[in-house]
Amino acid sequence: MKIKYLSNNNILFKFGLVAVTINPTIYIKKGVEETWLPACKYALIEHEKVHIEQQEKTGKMWFIKYTFSKKFRFSQEIEAHKVEYQYLKGNTSLANKEYFAKILSSKTYFGMVTYAEALKIVENW
Repeated sequence: MKIKYLSNNNILFKFGLVAVTINPTIYIKKGVEETWLPACKYALIEHEKVHIEQQEKTGKMWFIKYTFSKKFRFSQEIEAHKVEYQYLKGNTSLANKEYFAKILSSKTYFGMVTYAEALKIVENW
């Protein structure tokens, strides 16, 4: 796994993303280091590591499925965000289920679920 920091203007960071993983590299938006608490940055990296594992398991089809299938994208993000949440829960008091439901239902993920649907799932973490 490699971590690279890219310009905020990079096309990868459109739609509100702060990190993108293309196995074996995690690309993080510049500024995260300075503006985020260390625990949040490490939680983000744990999230992105899950995407590396997913991409290794599914292969190159992962990107096509992730792009065109809301159901697949949601399954992948639920898995990654749950790991991120668990990291925060174990290392800080910053684990907030409502926050994760907002993220999962945000335009960042192209409307894959509603807030209510996301919150129902996140409540079981």
